[in-house]
Amino acid sequence: MALAFTPAQPATAQKIGLLTSGTHSSFRGLSVVSDKVIWVSGSNGTMGKSVDGGANWEWIVVPGYEKRDFRDIEAFDEKTAIIMAIAAPAVILKTRGRWQDLAESIRE
Repeated sequence: MALAFTPAQPATAQKIGLLTSGTHSSFRGLSVVSDKVIWVSGSNGTMGKSVDGGANWEWIVVPGYEKRDFRDIEAFDEKTAIIMAIAAPAVILKTRGRWQDLAESIRE
């Protein structure tokens, strides 16, 4: 007996595009909240957010963390995310209201 799976709807391919925003960071963290809201984190204290499915990006370098690598990000909505910086001390930051406004939650 053989089983076969046939999707009811035709599958659509995802599109991959190169980010050419002018930022000079290596991205390590990715959190996709919805089809529209995407957050990334990376080297040089950089984090970014798109609210239109990646067509446009807003970038910031978190003040005081310019030499840190953000290795992970977990976003919950358009304004709320937690990011983790490695090295000693390891730090976890959380957005406060505006997405660009971050505060330390944990320092180890």
